[in-house]
Amino acid sequence: MPKRPSPARNKKNRIFIIPAGEPAHDMADPVSPPLASIILRAYNSENHIAEAIESVLAQTCPDFELIIVDDGSTDATAKIIDGFKDPRIVRKSHPSNCGASRASNTGVLASRGTYIGFVDSDDYWLSEKLEEMVRCFSLLPPEYGVVYSDMWEIDPAGTRKYWHSPEMDTPGLVNRDIADHRVSWLGNGAVLIKKECFDTLGLYDEEFRCYEDREFFMRISRKYRFYHIRKPFYVYRTWQGITSNLYEVCIARLLLLKKYPGTAQDGQFLAHQCDLLIQYIRGIRDQNHIPPRPPVNRKVVGQNPPQDSRMGKACRQLRDRMKALLDRHLIP
Repeated sequence: MPKRPSPARNKKNRIFIIPAGEPAHDMADPVSPPLASIILRAYNSENHIAEAIESVLAQTCPDFELIIVDDGSTDATAKIIDGFKDPRIVRKSHPSNCGASRASNTGVLASRGTYIGFVDSDDYWLSEKLEEMVRCFSLLPPEYGVVYSDMWEIDPAGTRKYWHSPEMDTPGLVNRDIADHRVSWLGNGAVLIKKECFDTLGLYDEEFRCYEDREFFMRISRKYRFYHIRKPFYVYRTWQGITSNLYEVCIARLLLLKKYPGTAQDGQFLAHQCDLLIQYIRGIRDQNHIPPRPPVNRKVVGQNPPQDSRMGKACRQLRDRMKALLDRHLIP
């Protein structure tokens, strides 16, 4: 049986949980490491970043540091960040935009907490998120590396919808019910991760311009267990961002096949990935996400697949399926 956690109180006299074996840190002492490090990545986020910061500072468990990584913003983001004087805020800046993976890694490398959480600059945490997740960790055996919750989704019209996060209680990387990765639609902001996961497994793969969180969750799932809190503690907004860049989504899915080739042994999964790639490529063409290219030579496509280094072996593995679908989908 796990040891009972020791209670502590915050300034509002609310009880929150310190996991067994963890010291009750002095939050007024800048040298003492906090219980949790919360990382906020920001890039031209002037519209919503204040709400994101305020949601973290309002947590009922106050033993944390908030690491804000300004990823080369050119709008008023830096000025808004400067307006917050809470001593728990740690600011890091990139001279130019480096992308989500590098910004996340900057935050992780600067972190001092036992647990690491994330909030995107246009989203926000509900006030009891950290308290509830730390409490769960205090009662779970050590093989659990991630606690995660459900979410609220807000669309551009302001409509709120309940989002059920995926179940992670079965082995393997593939969810055969949806023919996709088991961690699909697990939001980065919905999780709290043990810092030891990064110490053991490494940082985010910076080759990924999107889906970097999906890849890291796949890595974690091979060594640690996930615990699902079936309540929403994270609110995220849907908008046109990096995951709407269909070219980068194609590259990311090919990289996932390259990095986890065992998933391609599932025929249903591989067929679905090919269908998605065709859908994305058609979207790239129709929406002009990339400049027009010269007319395609069918023989060249069949014999010499694209040599983009990020596609590599994964692209070659998909060559035969892509060639079969080429006339139907790509050639006008």
